[in-house]
Amino acid sequence: MKYLSILVFLLALISCRSQPTSSTRKHSTVQDTQQGEDEFQAFLEGKTVKYLGKPIGNIKVTTTDGVSYELDKMKGKIILLSFWFKQCKPCMVEIPSLNELHAKYKEKGVVVLAASTDNEATVRAIMADKKIKYPTVANARAIADQLEVTVYPTNILIDQQGIIRKIYTGGSAFDATQTYLEIKPDIEVLLKK
Repeated sequence: MKYLSILVFLLALISCRSQPTSSTRKHSTVQDTQQGEDEFQAFLEGKTVKYLGKPIGNIKVTTTDGVSYELDKMKGKIILLSFWFKQCKPCMVEIPSLNELHAKYKEKGVVVLAASTDNEATVRAIMADKKIKYPTVANARAIADQLEVTVYPTNILIDQQGIIRKIYTGGSAFDATQTYLEIKPDIEVLLKK
């Protein structure tokens, strides 16, 4: 009986020592979250690198206003191709920034062109509600798939020769100026070329 008591005591002691403390579990969860974020960023960077420095290719779109664009035939223009959809809060938040970029640079040969995966009725309603001033394409899922867009918003900056120079993924759910401040310097560099 004495040995049995000692054995039970030792087993209890061992099992108590092997249980992670709440701070150990919390630290592990933080590490797991950071690892997941790092892996996702590496995945996105891998996809981005695949397109940077490459021609945009033969992409033809028609806006809700009936204007057609062939991106590979827009040499001499800088294009900011912005992918979004209605339920994406950061997409909605960046609309004022895109309006601002459109207003500032449209006379300098910069085309802000939005591509929404939503249907035309939804896109028209959002354009009216959010006062979108730049050309917008509805039903653009096929184009998003062609360019492997998986994160919204995604903004693709295309230079005057039709080459993809920068891809911006994600956005702020609360800062309407983030997109403007992030993309404006890159447009300025391209305008100097």
